[in-house]
Amino acid sequence: MTPALAVSGGSVAVPGTPPTSAEAGSPSVGRAAYDLGDLAFAPGAPYEGKSEIAAVVHYPDGPGEKGLARGRHPLIVMQHGQWPTCADRAAQNALVKARKALALAEKAGDEAEAARQQAVTDKMSERLWAWPCRAGIPPLPSSAGYDYLAENLARQGFVVVSMGANGINATSGGQADSVYQARAALINKHLDLWRQLDAGKGPLMGKVKDPQTGRASDAPFTGHLDLQRVGTLGHSMGGGGVMQQVSDKRHGDWPAGVKVKAAVGLAPTATWENEPVTKVRWPCCEGRATRSTPVST
Repeated sequence: MTPALAVSGGSVAVPGTPPTSAEAGSPSVGRAAYDLGDLAFAPGAPYEGKSEIAAVVHYPDGPGEKGLARGRHPLIVMQHGQWPTCADRAAQNALVKARKALALAEKAGDEAEAARQQAVTDKMSERLWAWPCRAGIPPLPSSAGYDYLAENLARQGFVVVSMGANGINATSGGQADSVYQARAALINKHLDLWRQLDAGKGPLMGKVKDPQTGRASDAPFTGHLDLQRVGTLGHSMGGGGVMQQVSDKRHGDWPAGVKVKAAVGLAPTATWENEPVTKVRWPCCEGRATRSTPVST
């Protein structure tokens, strides 16, 4: 049987596996981040568009057995769902105002004013869903959307990577047939980067930063990751990407030396469902997040 990512009573653990620093009661959690560029990842045809390679990382911190230095730690990667990409306050305020005016114009039967307000609505929406964001406008940090969960998991001994997917969010319109493959490919890209980092090489070397100082993190990730025990989690379209990534026919896309043992799709959206998932355990779905489906490998 494949070990499952069991969710129960607010805790998450991989049963039937060697103890991690979770049992040591890690008292603190370290936080790091990396950003290789807003347009660093191209999923490839038929998907059109590029995305960032960026993530927030939480990990068990502390000296000796309470930190990363004790053995190898399972890796969990998480992907947010569809959401606006840019923290453009002016565009948001203008959008709210235009929508109200549009509703009033439609109620009054003023077609010319309705058309004008619709044009404003469209323009402001484009600004909120742009990628990269306009100069001076910060991106909405989709990679930080699961901080509350990542901290809990890190206290139990996991290294948790929550990736940004703003580029895919901004470019996915009209690409329903390929967006989940693109999201799955983004997951695999991050997994490959961590596979290389665990071996002491690759683009993440020196690029995983302490967010407080901006300097390279001194967390000893190299040689301390268990990439044979990987978990994935995503919500909505992120959940669709997760389920696409673990579908039976996609295992060959996983980086060499990486094995996903559990996947959590929270209300995962289509169109991944025509690819069966029978070789990875997954607690699923709406209203049943604590239930695991046992499968054999």
